[in-house]
Amino acid sequence: MARSSEAALRTASQPFDAHTATRILALTTTDASVELPAGVYEVFNECSAVTAMRLGSSTAALPSTTETAGLWPVTPNGVVTFVLGATTTVHARCLSGTGTLYLTRKGLS
Repeated sequence: MARSSEAALRTASQPFDAHTATRILALTTTDASVELPAGVYEVFNECSAVTAMRLGSSTAALPSTTETAGLWPVTPNGVVTFVLGATTTVHARCLSGTGTLYLTRKGLS
């Protein structure tokens, strides 16, 4: 499901509705992953530490001074939005402690 940037932005700005779907991913300091279908996601990070998220690759080797494509940090109790154009494996891990990611896919209604 290829989506234009404009369509993804419109979907991201929509409120949650009956077509919204949520799943969780339990986190530790070890890389965890989940395969997600294409869509626009809002992710809530219920972790006491920064969480690293990455599309398609492990979060085991975090960047130092180099750039790593598809990887971003999420602050404790932070929310991020991202778009998947196709089914993709999403990886995540807490930098310390444990936590839960709530991955909410917005409906297209």
